[in-house]
Amino acid sequence: LGDEGSGYAMGYNLLNACVRAAVSHSTDNYSGVGNVVLGRSWQADNIAGQIVEKIELSNPSQIIAWTYKDLTWQRFASLASIVLEGVTEGDQVAIEILDRAVYGLEETILAVANKLQFEKGKQFPIVLAGTSWMLNI
Repeated sequence: LGDEGSGYAMGYNLLNACVRAAVSHSTDNYSGVGNVVLGRSWQADNIAGQIVEKIELSNPSQIIAWTYKDLTWQRFASLASIVLEGVTEGDQVAIEILDRAVYGLEETILAVANKLQFEKGKQFPIVLAGTSWMLNI
């Protein structure tokens, strides 16, 4: 069971990356701090700032409290747009989060195709649904 490739999964992984970056350094404002998250080097202030702006917090230290206040999938999925915007800007963390989502979808599709004994090499239709596929970036 999983939700790989969903807006929820991308939002969750974005929050996770941001919090891991913040925790990996002992600074209050994250400004200009290079971090290693998900195996990549990045600036925590960029994505943390986008999250803070989108969910209307006063600073990144409030992200954990926001996360646990309400665990509904829509809240996490609303952050997928930050990931997709980051990909278009070449942000390595965002690219890795999207790569993870695509890989998860690929695994799921192949598992279903194998279970249904689809003929290898033959094309078949795939229907994608959810917010991630409606984001127009």
